[in-house]
Amino acid sequence: MRTLSVTVGKDCDGKMVKGILRGELQLSYTLIKRLKWRENAILLNGQSVHVNAVVHTGDVVTVTLVERAGAPAAALPCPLPLDIVYEDGNILLVDKKPGVLCHSAGEWSWNTLIANIQAYLRAKGEWDPARENSFAPALCNRIDRNTGGIVIAAKNAEALRIMDEKVKNREIEKIYLAAVVGVPRPAAGRLEGYLFKDAKNNQVYVYDTPRTGTKTAVTEYRTLATDGRLTLVECRLITGRTHQIRAQ
Repeated sequence: MRTLSVTVGKDCDGKMVKGILRGELQLSYTLIKRLKWRENAILLNGQSVHVNAVVHTGDVVTVTLVERAGAPAAALPCPLPLDIVYEDGNILLVDKKPGVLCHSAGEWSWNTLIANIQAYLRAKGEWDPARENSFAPALCNRIDRNTGGIVIAAKNAEALRIMDEKVKNREIEKIYLAAVVGVPRPAAGRLEGYLFKDAKNNQVYVYDTPRTGTKTAVTEYRTLATDGRLTLVECRLITGRTHQIRAQ
């Protein structure tokens, strides 16, 4: 069992408990859904509440998590090595490897990128969850499980706010490398389509014309190298849809 607490700040006044669990404690949607059916799993100022309860400045939200068997405690060394490419007093850039989850997909696990970053900062003495309840180190961007690349983590609330603004305003450019079968024709171009996400089957489809539930998906690409069988292409996302590059 593990207990996490957060004190609601002014910027979160009026939010629902589920928003605090998601945004401040970085819990997955799946885990939050499971927690809401557990008796006394979520407390607001010591009282059991529903995830839709509204919080106000100064309130304390506490959640009790059931860790997986054998999962290491936060005070222990990180179970996954962090490939840190840059670090200062405000942010941390980590090279996430394919196969690593950014956040927990189900039950709470320390074998995720954010959990290991928090454990790393706690071991360094830069983060004390008991003392800094108003903020926990958080990711500024996410990469899906099967993709590797740079993920930015904020060490404090101000850094997270600034980085979120830069991502929103497209001041940070995301470039992806992909290996594809065959040789693209033309060698460079712009793919435009309409992407539909089938949440039930966890699949996405791309259509040439708009359909009910689809969203515009635009990717620019250029060929970097090829051996005639496989081709390495550079992709730039104009829109950021689920599995957009793979689908297109």
